[in-house]
Amino acid sequence: MNQDLSSIGDVSRKIGIARHKIEYAIVNGSILEPKIRIANKRAFNESEVNTIAKYFGKTIEVGNTDEGVQNEATL
Repeated sequence: MNQDLSSIGDVSRKIGIARHKIEYAIVNGSILEPKIRIANKRAFNESEVNTIAKYFGKTIEVGNTDEGVQNEATL
């Protein structure tokens, strides 16, 4: 099984939310910790990235993860 994993910095860039806001949401329990850790660093799979984006009211377009983020309100 080959899985694309993203660090918290990658997730931050993909969805356009500051890293510290994502970390705060994880620490206070609003977002679950990722299932995988590599070298004691959080590693998010695609499903977890989508969950984080949804929590912050963002969507990620399939096939364009770098700039494919939009506010749900603008869709």
